[in-house]
Amino acid sequence: MKRLIFSSLLLCTFTLELCTFPGCKSPTAPVNNKQSDTTSHNYVWQTFILGDGNSSILDDVTIINDTLAYAAGEIYIKDSTGEYDDYNAAVWNGQKWNLLKIKVEDYGGISGYFPLKNIYAFSSTDIWYCSDANLIQYYNSNYYSKAFFMTGVPFNGQVRKMYGIDHSNIYCVGLGGAIYHYKNFTWQKIDLGTTANIFDVWGNKSSNNTSTTVYVPVSDLNTDNGIKKIFKIKGTQIDSLQWNTGKNVLSVWGTDDGGTLYAAGDGIFVNKGNGWEGISYGSDTRFFRIRGDGWNNIFVRGIRLVPPLNEVIAHYNGSTWKEYDELSGYYYYGIAVKGKLVIIVGENGNQAVAVIGKRID
Repeated sequence: MKRLIFSSLLLCTFTLELCTFPGCKSPTAPVNNKQSDTTSHNYVWQTFILGDGNSSILDDVTIINDTLAYAAGEIYIKDSTGEYDDYNAAVWNGQKWNLLKIKVEDYGGISGYFPLKNIYAFSSTDIWYCSDANLIQYYNSNYYSKAFFMTGVPFNGQVRKMYGIDHSNIYCVGLGGAIYHYKNFTWQKIDLGTTANIFDVWGNKSSNNTSTTVYVPVSDLNTDNGIKKIFKIKGTQIDSLQWNTGKNVLSVWGTDDGGTLYAAGDGIFVNKGNGWEGISYGSDTRFFRIRGDGWNNIFVRGIRLVPPLNEVIAHYNGSTWKEYDELSGYYYYGIAVKGKLVIIVGENGNQAVAVIGKRID
């Protein structure tokens, strides 16, 4: 059974399998941005299959540099007796993925190598993971449990994404409208007044780095007239960013300078400080993730809303879009972009998938 986000739409040593795909196809559609192309759409792809089945999956990924990346999820490897050994993270060294075991706390004092749902990195020695409820820091080769958000059962506030301002200021968002703010060794739950599931969070620092605004996109896909809103959190103040498109919004990402914010859902939009402007895409697609590292280097991941309902991975170079049909056939969840490198993670139905793209200009 696929993840909740898909049902909402339609309502260490291990063996490594490597595939190399050829270059990409022609642009799918022009956009209304008149700036000329400044980056290539030409990527060489490698697909890594991790795990021996048993519903292995990678949910999230972060890139440190060209030869170092980390992913979070659940990966199962058969031992000599035929039993499955549990892993919940992986590290890429520029050539292969090695699996990691990270101890996770669960309710009632139980601990084990339970699935990790998301990851955020400040550096190679300061990496944060989160399970459904346990916030964990990897710092200088050691792991530390920093917060546990489940205060009782039943629990409907499972974390699905996080954003870090610094290592003492982390925002986690998730199911049932959950937002948890970890700050200075304590945490509190933020009430947005909605029970809609939240799948993304992003922040922009001010030009002088004195403050950060955190953006939380919220749309209730189960109700046609449900909430469609981008919340704005700054310190202890909760507000909302004007969102007058009438469209569902599921993911946000902004440039490092804080001057431009992008939003994706039922369409793709950009806000440069003067309101939202649609970026033409030319197909009936719902987008669940948008990530980039500049206005001319953005990736989106979505699902076509018309048969055959296939996954879509596309690149925007500031002027045109390029879809990579050769990447269809998998279910994707996390995207990370850094320079000429992009990593996309997910599953093939029973095993974990990590696709690495390297741009050739």
